[in-house]
Order: sequence, then C-alpha cells, then structure tokens
Amino acid sequence: TATQGYTMGVWVPSLSFSTDDRTLALSSVGGTVRLFNRADGALLFQLVQPNLSVPQVRYRPGPPGVLAQYLASLGGDNRAYLWDVAYRKYLGLLDPGPSSAAALEFSGDGHWLAAAGGNDVVLWDMTTLPATAWTGALTPTLRLTQAATVSGLALSNDALFLAASNTGGTIEFWNVPAGQRLGVFPRLAALPGRLAFSPDGQLIAAAYSDNVIRLWAPATPGAPLAARASAINRISSLPF
Repeated sequence: TATQGYTMGVWVPSLSFSTDDRTLALSSVGGTVRLFNRADGALLFQLVQPNLSVPQVRYRPGPPGVLAQYLASLGGDNRAYLWDVAYRKYLGLLDPGPSSAAALEFSGDGHWLAAAGGNDVVLWDMTTLPATAWTGALTPTLRLTQAATVSGLALSNDALFLAASNTGGTIEFWNVPAGQRLGVFPRLAALPGRLAFSPDGQLIAAAYSDNVIRLWAPATPGAPLAARASAINRISSLPF
C-alpha cells in the first residue's frame, strides 16, 4: 500500500486530521500551519501566525456543523489562534497566559478547548464562541488551578472529564464543566508530562520523564495499573 508524503521543509512538531478525514493540518517552527488534501497530498493552503513557532495544531472534532470547520493553533507565545478553515479566515485569539507546556486539546465531542497557562488549565466553551471574527482575547469559560505548573492535559471523548499533570509530580482529575476535582494520582520518582484518555474514558495514559508510559484508572487512583518503557527519549504523543 502506498503511503502519501507531505513536505514542509521545516520541523513539524504537531499534526491533526479533520473530522471527515479529508484534510491533514501540520504545524511548523516557521510560524505556519499547512493544510493538505489526504487523497493526493496536495497543499490546499496555509495559515500564517504572527508568532514564529506553532508547537500545536488541533482540528475541532465532532459531528458536521458550523464549528466542525474550526482549527486551533498554538503559537510560541502560548496564545491560541482560532481559524475557520472552510472560509480560510482568522477568527480570533484565546489567551490562557504564559506556559511552556505546549498543551492545547479539544474534548472528543468538540465542546471544549483547553490550554495550559501557568498553574491553570483554561477552558473555552466552543458552543458559545462568536459566529464571526472578534477582536481581543475572549474570556475563558472555566479555569482549573493546580499547586504547580501544568505540564500536560487531556480531555475525555464525552467532554465530562479533564486530567492535568504538573511539575509538582501529581496528576489531577476534574469534572467538566462543574470544575470539581475528583482525585489526584500521586507523585512518583519521575515527573508526568503528556496525557491521553482511552476512548471509553476509563484509563489515562501518562508519559513520564523516565521514558515510561504509565496507565492510571480514575476509579482507583492509588497506583498505576501498568507501566511500559519507551525507547524514545522525549515522549511527545501517546497511543490513545
């Protein structure tokens, strides 16, 4: 089976497929997001950000509709830029505050967009965003605060739960949109970073600084269920 290639010319730190699987978005360290046709690999168009780095890019998932054409890109200044890719236009800015976590995630149904900002995980309700372009940064819908700097986050497919890791070594588990903390996975010898929920929301995979991926169950937060070493020195993505 032939594999289609996509050429950027610069390092690509992140990619995201559209909901209909027809388009692939690639971020870059050069300040652009390029969108390619999945079928033939042709470059459709590119989005240019004011910041010269795009560590994360995410298509909004969910059923077809007005918001399904949205794409969010995170700049090197940790500000999120929202785009209407159907009309190829910039909509506006979402600013979670300074962070080096490069964390930007949609919930599985596309209802929530979350980003890291200092000790906070900041969420916007996508269903309440303006239908047209706006000026200035929109006020977040929800802000969840931890005791240490956020290092990674994940949202469940059903949009009911959020997990966030931090530099204090713990992983906190929250209910959305109530903002109630439901539990804490304890600190280990290594520090957690990237997170991912299983499709059914019953497990959370966490990448640790010792190059080990550990599986946690929110129902039993006392100890990880399993651990698997990785040959990759810096785990930037997870299997779920």
